Amino acid sequence: MARIGTITMDSVGYGYDSSPVVTISKPNMPILKPVVQATLDSASTTITGVGISVSGSHYIITPSVTLSSPTDSSNKQALVTSSVSSNKVSGLTITNSGKFYSDSSGVVLITISPPTGDSDKQATLSLQYDSVNDKVSGLTITNQGKLYDSSSPPIITISTFDSIGGSNASAVATTVNNRLSSVLITDSGSGYTSKPTVTVSAPTLSLSDFTATATTIIVNNRLDSAIISDSGDFYSSPPSITVSPPTKNATNFTATAIAVMNQIDSGNSIQAITMTSNGMFYTSIPTVTVDSATGDSNHFRATGFATVNSSNRSITGIGIVKAGKYYDSNVTPIVTVAPPTLAKFEIGEKITHKLPNTTLHGEVSAYNSVSSKMSLIHVGAEDGQYHNFVPNTDSDIIGANNGSKVGIIRAVEVNKISSNEQNEEFAANVSGTTLDFLDFSETNPFGDPGDE
Repeated sequence: MARIGTITMDSVGYGYDSSPVVTISKPNMPILKPVVQATLDSASTTITGVGISVSGSHYIITPSVTLSSPTDSSNKQALVTSSVSSNKVSGLTITNSGKFYSDSSGVVLITISPPTGDSDKQATLSLQYDSVNDKVSGLTITNQGKLYDSSSPPIITISTFDSIGGSNASAVATTVNNRLSSVLITDSGSGYTSKPTVTVSAPTLSLSDFTATATTIIVNNRLDSAIISDSGDFYSSPPSITVSPPTKNATNFTATAIAVMNQIDSGNSIQAITMTSNGMFYTSIPTVTVDSATGDSNHFRATGFATVNSSNRSITGIGIVKAGKYYDSNVTPIVTVAPPTLAKFEIGEKITHKLPNTTLHGEVSAYNSVSSKMSLIHVGAEDGQYHNFVPNTDSDIIGANNGSKVGIIRAVEVNKISSNEQNEEFAANVSGTTLDFLDFSETNPFGDPGDE
């Protein structure tokens, strides 16, 4: 890659009244698209960096860097199994830690299914009957039952006596762990001629009231542990465990990076790509996209300016405003200088041609802007004398209508009729052509026939 160092003049030109536009060809080196590649740490599923094999070019502003998101796979849902001991949930095992979970507490819920099967929830008793004394002699628990509210023990009912003068037997129950634990006869009764019956009231709770509960701990957006907070009761088999789905998605864990521009190259190519977030849950190397160059060759074109010598109206040199860049050092750029402004004259327009000691006057009889040839009539000098035009002087033809100027660099007398008639061809260098000055005036005292 090269810049413009100096510009050397091949020709200084002529006829410049002001500094012309200088155009330098645009750089010819192609715009390079950066080539980058991400590296993946498969153990941590993070992106460790983005390497550059081609730094790119023609960047006016720092490009943005985009990494594709990790794959949103079916393994994002956490899975847990359970174990039961003594009718309680005794353990929880994580079989898939999942992903995309929020690390905020309380976001992930774990649900344990309630115990099943309540056909034997009713407690039962057997009654011992003393037929000699016609009373209840004892009560034995045959089924403890379940789902009993410990704060409100079940009611034990013994059938009434069946003889005159008798009394009803009664008993109270005690529950432990929501089961019938013991019964106590408070009155054996009397007057029973046959064995009475005994019943225990039905439980008031349901199996769902004994559902186990658990809490979760999330680490690095995965389910790290499930902790039993209430083991529940009455589980005859391991319950199913459900973990709430993740609240985030793959895009929330996309790695991010920024480009660092090469300051030696004035920031027009990329020196490095720095990770701002390594992301997570990448199972394959992501695609890395860098914005295309924000400039084209014209943005890096060299610019220059011309310096004009006002005495001879030529260009003395071309200076460099901006050296540009991305020029191929093996290919010389082209420098183009705008031509002098073309004169514009109309037929019948009065013109003046100033010489050092006098001024010529004339009238335009013909003008061809393509060939830059002008014909003049009624030409004469203010001092009434004959004057030779000296080529390469700072001479101008100035029009009355628009003030156009043309420098005269060649004069040839072609009229051979008389000393009072004269044709002059004045040729001016305009865009590399010549302007002829022809005079067919009867009053022109400038030349004699045969003068050259």
